[in-house]
Amino acid sequence: MCLRVDAWTTVPNGIGSLTSLEELSKLSINSSMDIIEDMGHLTKLRVLNVDFLAEWNESIKNSLVQSLSKLQKLQSIDISIFGECNLDACVVPRRLCRFAAPTRRLGYWFSNLPYWMNPSLLHLAFLSITLRELQQKDLEILGRLPALRNLDLEVGEDIGIRGRLFFTCSSFPCLIQCELHGFIGPVVFQKKTMPKLTNLRYMFPVREIAGINGYFDLGLINLPSLKNVTVGSGQEEQATKRSRKRPLC
Repeated sequence: MCLRVDAWTTVPNGIGSLTSLEELSKLSINSSMDIIEDMGHLTKLRVLNVDFLAEWNESIKNSLVQSLSKLQKLQSIDISIFGECNLDACVVPRRLCRFAAPTRRLGYWFSNLPYWMNPSLLHLAFLSITLRELQQKDLEILGRLPALRNLDLEVGEDIGIRGRLFFTCSSFPCLIQCELHGFIGPVVFQKKTMPKLTNLRYMFPVREIAGINGYFDLGLINLPSLKNVTVGSGQEEQATKRSRKRPLC
């Protein structure tokens, strides 16, 4: 059983009685703790798409963590939250295939990489997430996700990391598409990383990372399957597009 609603539809309390639901999207929640708690009764859910319109707070976090931890059949989670959030206490299902928190320019993000976002998620193929801060160790953890095919990763430009970040050897073995946004410092693709990557979109503040002669080495030559590249500044209206035949190095 599926329940799909639009952003203008208000779902009444009592949704927890629909215990046969396997898909719930797109549920908009203002400030009702009852609806969040009701979600925890939908233990057959496989697909969840929820949009929190109220600002993130401890009450919402605690209720959401408790409810999500009960939904161990979930395979797909799409979640939008206003403000900085932290879901470290969640117990996510091991068979999760998709996790999307499409946060770009909308004012919500994860304070750091959730601890459960690790290689034990054997089936996670799609990940879209914004982090307030990204460390090299976080990239290495993501690079060990064995089934990841699509990565959309954004870093908060107000903090970020000003040093180089490296996509290391043997990381991201199944990745096909990658989008990187908001990185203050340059990234470097080392040899034998992302062997299957065909599409790359990399948006960054050019003036922050260009050398004296305007040149910087991304290591794109180390991506043997790369076909389409979009590179440019987040402040530019149009990105600079270049084909694999003329690598940016």
